[in-house]
Amino acid sequence: MPAIKPTIVNRVMTELFDLSTSLIPDGEFDIPGIKTVLSLRNRLTTTKEKSTDLLTDIDAAYLRKA
Repeated sequence: MPAIKPTIVNRVMTELFDLSTSLIPDGEFDIPGIKTVLSLRNRLTTTKEKSTDLLTDIDAAYLRKA
């Protein structure tokens, strides 16, 4: 992680691996967040194609295998 200063790397890595503070503590998808992104993308896109079905945009097969 070249953008992280060497003096704080250990603290950053501790936070990332802490289940209570990590980016995705349980490995699940953030469905409300995905819905927000889809809404923004649909509103701001210049193409006619719109995304409406989460299941066509994400693949959770690896979660079921874990």
